[in-house]
Amino acid sequence: MQAIDVYHDLTRWWGIEGEDAHALWQAVRDSGTMQAHTFRGNLSLVASQEPMLTRFVRYGCTPASVERLVVGLVDEGALSLERAARVYACVHARHDPSGEWRQRVWR
Repeated sequence: MQAIDVYHDLTRWWGIEGEDAHALWQAVRDSGTMQAHTFRGNLSLVASQEPMLTRFVRYGCTPASVERLVVGLVDEGALSLERAARVYACVHARHDPSGEWRQRVWR
C-alpha cells in the first residue's frame, strides 16, 4: 500500500470528506512545520508495512497528535481556520472523553 492510499483511508476513518480532506493533505504535504514533516516521514516509512502501519495509526496518530497537527497547519497559514475547524470537529467526534479513538480498527 502506498502512502496516498493510507491518507485516503485515514481521512475516511476520521470522517473528513471532499474538499476538506483534499485541503488537509495538501497542507500536510506543503507544510514546513516539524509536526507535518515528521508525520509525512513516518507515514511514508510504514505505509507498506501493515503491522507497523496499524501501530503508527493507533499510537502515532492519536487524536491529540492529529489535533496538534491541524493547529500547527493553521498557525503556519497552510490551512484556513474555517476548514481546520471542520477537520478538528470530525477528529473530535471520533474520540472518546479519555482521548482514545472510539473505533479501534481503522480499516
